Amino acid sequence: MSCWQKLYVRDPEFEIIAGHSFDKVFEVYTEDGSAVDLQTPGVIINWSLCKYGAKDMPLLSKSTNDGGITILGGDEVNVFQVHIVHVDTSDMDGLYTMQLAITDPAGTVSQAYEADFIIRSRISNVN
Repeated sequence: MSCWQKLYVRDPEFEIIAGHSFDKVFEVYTEDGSAVDLQTPGVIINWSLCKYGAKDMPLLSKSTNDGGITILGGDEVNVFQVHIVHVDTSDMDGLYTMQLAITDPAGTVSQAYEADFIIRSRISNVN
């Protein structure tokens, strides 16, 4: 059993222009509205992106294990950033699905979030 109740993420759906670097910030809460302490040793966060309708074929994955996700320090124990670099999305265009999974220190995985992610192609002569 997870050490947390059902998890919730506060984050609106969003869109970007292909080939842009950015840090996407997420906040994680339990069902009763309490902040989830992501700074607890053993917590692992995984974020994946796939083409809409193709969940068995992830195109991009980021994790706290590979440096693609950073848990913010200090008082914001429930906040983390996913680091997207320009090459991650440079060849993408269209509707995608992103999913977030958080593994607690006991090893239980919670599918905390799923949302649409729109990537618009860049106009060729605009830098």
